[in-house]
Amino acid sequence: MDTHSRKIFTYIDFEKETPPYLNLCIKTWQKNLPKGYEIIFLNEKNLKNYIPETALAQVLDKSRKDCFYCYLEYLAASVLYYNGGIFLDADTIITDKFIPSEILLSCCDAVVYGNSRNDICSGFLMAKKESTFLEELMRRLLFFMHLPEIGGYKRNFVLNNVLRDTSCDDVVVLDCEETGFRMERAMYGVFDSYLYNKYYFSNISSIEDFIKTTKGITALSNSLTPQEYKEMDEEEFLSRDIFLAKIFNVLL
Repeated sequence: MDTHSRKIFTYIDFEKETPPYLNLCIKTWQKNLPKGYEIIFLNEKNLKNYIPETALAQVLDKSRKDCFYCYLEYLAASVLYYNGGIFLDADTIITDKFIPSEILLSCCDAVVYGNSRNDICSGFLMAKKESTFLEELMRRLLFFMHLPEIGGYKRNFVLNNVLRDTSCDDVVVLDCEETGFRMERAMYGVFDSYLYNKYYFSNISSIEDFIKTTKGITALSNSLTPQEYKEMDEEEFLSRDIFLAKIFNVLL
């Protein structure tokens, strides 16, 4: 099943301590993914098992330190180009409403989530093996990463540009609001750090609305998560009177 691979890849940077709440995210995958899915945790030691060394050699020396988001996007594109499947950021929640959608790849090269302006949302990429869309994305990411200065890179900058230059038939863009992929945007109509924290790290949100709105995959934003919650162990996190803890308690 090469073109409809049920492999889910995620990247864990073991040089940094993984916030324990991300382990709770992954536990939702393990509990709620249908049978037949394989979760593969990528790290610096096993990348060569999934991406040819010739492709890795072009980025390992420089880009990981200089532009981590560029590096991560290149890894996501590469691992899917050579294997097919789904790449998820670790800060993603999966519920029992998750429905396999690989059938979409029968009529396109790749599937992403985006907003009404077709700006791509971070955290999810699904593609068939040897996708022409990913081939072009990898080419442009390599070019971008080898520019003299790439500081201040905004995530998905290159991906958005490739999407705008690509035939609409090549990529399916799923609505991040209608699907609840970006739940705070679905609830409030916009996405920013204040609303993200208001939604997940207070107790004013409704678990009923969350369950009703999500279509099975909801992305968090680890970069916006308050540091105090990143440092809590799983037990302490689950005991807090915040909405994200309530979500985990219900799902797990």
